[in-house]
Amino acid sequence: MNYIHDLESHWWAAMWILFFHTDKHSPPGNVDNQLRTFEEAFPSVLGISSRQNFFKDARTLGHAYKTLPATSRGGCGSIFDLAKTLRQFYQQAEISFPTVKLDENLVVEMHRKVQAAYAETVDWLQKSEDITLQPLHKVSGQKRVLDGSLTKEAEKKPRRT
Repeated sequence: MNYIHDLESHWWAAMWILFFHTDKHSPPGNVDNQLRTFEEAFPSVLGISSRQNFFKDARTLGHAYKTLPATSRGGCGSIFDLAKTLRQFYQQAEISFPTVKLDENLVVEMHRKVQAAYAETVDWLQKSEDITLQPLHKVSGQKRVLDGSLTKEAEKKPRRT
C-alpha cells in the first residue's frame, strides 16, 4: 500500500479544520465564500469530483486559499504548499507503476516536509493570539455582525412584535 495516501489524509484533515472554521474576528462577508469552498472540498454526496480537483488543481486550491480570512492565511501557506509536494511524491513513487516502490530517501524526505509544514503552522498558531476559531455555521447567514450591531440585511427587515 502506498502510504503517501496516509500523509494525504493528514492534509485533508488540516483542510477540513481550516475551511470548517473561521476566525471569529474575520469580516462576515468572507464567510459565505469560505462556506462554498468548504462544500466543494467536502461535498455531502459521495463521488463528486470537485473534491479531487481541490487537491490536484493548483488554481482551484489557490482560489480556495483566498476565501480564508486574512488572519488564517498568514500561517497556513505551508499546508497549502504541501499539496504540491504530495503530488510530486505521488509522481516519484508511482513512476514504476503497477509496482509502487518507495525509495528510502523519498520516504525520509516526505516525512520531513510533512512534519515541517505542520510544525510551521502550529508554531504560527501558537504565536497568534488574535485568532479564535469557530465553526462556520455559527456565523454564516447571521443577522448581527460580531460586535453585536445589525447587518444591513437585518436593518431592512422590520421586526414583528
